[in-house]
Amino acid sequence: MKTRNGFISNSSTSSFILSCENKETTIIIPVEIDLLDYGNRIKDEEKLKEVFKNDYDYDPEKNKDQDGYSYEQEKYEDCLKEIQNDKCIIIGEFDNHSTDPIKLLLLDKITPLPKGVKLIADPS
Repeated sequence: MKTRNGFISNSSTSSFILSCENKETTIIIPVEIDLLDYGNRIKDEEKLKEVFKNDYDYDPEKNKDQDGYSYEQEKYEDCLKEIQNDKCIIIGEFDNHSTDPIKLLLLDKITPLPKGVKLIADPS
């Protein structure tokens, strides 16, 4: 008989067996996440412009108010506003085919964001 320790998973499912008090089904699992493991920190306007040009094909000087760029422009302006308010931006990417449970938690928004962290672009 094959025995596995821990969770059994592939890209679409995870299996587990738990024992709980009869009426308790909520389990709080505190997780500490360094978002820089999943994205890049942007602290200034020049770096923000570079990332939007390279990763989103949006040049804020060239494409501003052009058809087809409204989403990118809105997100760029949201990010810029945060930087101007002395915040940093972390831009990362993951998909629902990931086998990394932290990425899946962040993607599905199961993990609440801590105070001071704001979601600018929703992947859904």
